Amino acid sequence: MLFIISSMLTRSQIGFYLEDIETPIGRTVNLTLTGLILLSSASFIAETYPLAEAIIINLETLNTALLVVFATEYLVRLWCADNQFNFVFSFFSIVDLVGVIPLLLGFANVSFI
Repeated sequence: MLFIISSMLTRSQIGFYLEDIETPIGRTVNLTLTGLILLSSASFIAETYPLAEAIIINLETLNTALLVVFATEYLVRLWCADNQFNFVFSFFSIVDLVGVIPLLLGFANVSFI
């Protein structure tokens, strides 16, 4: 049992890997997030075209999954922040919120574009 607890990542280690791009784990985390951002952008663009209903359903499912990932990432970054107040009002945190809040509130219908 002690081995399991000692092998778990601490809050500071998780925060380090979210910010780090030099170690293999940090690079993997950040490249994965970058890939998911690109996938989200491609999905957004695809939604502007008239598509078959089956494709629309798949895109909505993908967007929901990406929303869960990005919202979880935001909450983990908030949890790992040394000063959570400063984190919430930092530039990149606000950018993340601007991207996630409309999806949470259901304003993501871009078919009008």
